[in-house]
Amino acid sequence: MKVCLISAYPPSKGNLAEYACFLTRELVKEPSISSLTILANGENFEVKKKGKIKIIRCWRNDSLLIPMKILVNVYKEKPDVVHFNIHMRSWGRKKLVNFFAHLTPFLVKVFLRKKVIITLHNILESANLKEIGINNSILTIFGARLSTRFLLFSDRVIVLLKRYKRILLKKYGKRNIVYIPHGTLGKKTNKINFNRNKILTFGFWSPYKNLPLLVEVFTELRKKYKNLELIIAGGSHPNYPGYLDFLKEKYKFVRGIKFLGYVPNNKLPKFFLSSSIIVLPYLTSTGTSGVVHLAVSYGKPVIISRLQDIEATAREEGYKLVFVKKNNKRELKNAIEKLLKNKKLYLKIAKINLEASERHSFSKVAKMYVNLYKQLTLFKSG
Repeated sequence: MKVCLISAYPPSKGNLAEYACFLTRELVKEPSISSLTILANGENFEVKKKGKIKIIRCWRNDSLLIPMKILVNVYKEKPDVVHFNIHMRSWGRKKLVNFFAHLTPFLVKVFLRKKVIITLHNILESANLKEIGINNSILTIFGARLSTRFLLFSDRVIVLLKRYKRILLKKYGKRNIVYIPHGTLGKKTNKINFNRNKILTFGFWSPYKNLPLLVEVFTELRKKYKNLELIIAGGSHPNYPGYLDFLKEKYKFVRGIKFLGYVPNNKLPKFFLSSSIIVLPYLTSTGTSGVVHLAVSYGKPVIISRLQDIEATAREEGYKLVFVKKNNKRELKNAIEKLLKNKKLYLKIAKINLEASERHSFSKVAKMYVNLYKQLTLFKSG
């Protein structure tokens, strides 16, 4: 079976590139997949092949030519199934580009007559557009809903939360929606490291990640815990270029803060295992959190704002997250201090998260996708 995945892909950062990397690692292990072609983003056209994987960098972010580039390359590659890995702003910062690019799955299905699957990481109906920097005008909402209707013409639409499935079924009446969990790295450690000195925050930085609140809390805590460090990892969000540089300049004189920049996948184990608590004081969420799924893989307690999508993730996948009221300094400070002092609670949370992580590993998620590919193509192994 020949599979074509359309997604941002490393060394591109953000816009689900990391998710695509973790998923494809497991997909190529499946014997029923003979080849996996990735139509990825890049500044210049490039083709690389290694084993079952062929990477074709054929589209650029914020280009109106994205649909044409993808259609041409899908036609050339002749896959059995075409799989889009996307969210509301996968294709760049421009609303018009995202609207037209979201028509691509429909065009692939209708004009190339391919079986089309979409992994839809977030939905309009569950996002606070204003808080993520999108003007929620009538035209914007109409365009987003229209593009959602086109996406739902696909053979299957995968959502990462059961509540998304309920919302889309109620609003659009579509029954081709399938729930598959996000996926974790599995259980990445058997030894839980209780390190009182390192707070970690991680991700692609934008204003709605609310780092200033965490820095304010950290500054107060460091007066009591002299050796406490705040490790800030990740780069600027693709839709907010330069934001990390702004943060570095703003906090360059704050003692105890380290900016690590982007952390490649091969350095994740050392990075997570050496930290103590993961703190994510988000103002809003745009789907499930990839950082949460990485953190639980290493048994780390996560302190995070109480947001609908994150609460649903914890409930549906069985993680023990420490929730605090959004943008509440007192609650955030108390939650951090409680975990720093309470080793028994720390170890209890870590154990729960490791066990849940093992149940939802990317290897198991990949098998769910392969079964779906087989259903659509009527493929039978052997």
